Amino acid sequence: MNIWYDGESSVYPALVDSTSSKKWVYVRRNVEEHERENEQGIKETFYSFEEQKVPKDVWGIFERTMQNDEKIIENDVKIAEADLRIADVEEAITELYGIF
Repeated sequence: MNIWYDGESSVYPALVDSTSSKKWVYVRRNVEEHERENEQGIKETFYSFEEQKVPKDVWGIFERTMQNDEKIIENDVKIAEADLRIADVEEAITELYGIF
């Protein structure tokens, strides 16, 4: 179940915060900068965002999955590059020997 809560900070928040809690990883999205006047009439910048708490053990599984996905994408790129090189070789052979 994905439950996002509204949050606010006087500094730009980390989109992924795994250090401020021993139990949770905070994931943030839709960060927006705003200004408002404080009690002294001075304009202050603050940031609003949506935030979700993810248990650290679950986050670890997600991180490993993302790393695997990145490796799969890297391998797909390598395969596509190899396919292009093979096509170039086939084209050169065709030009040289009139086959394929």
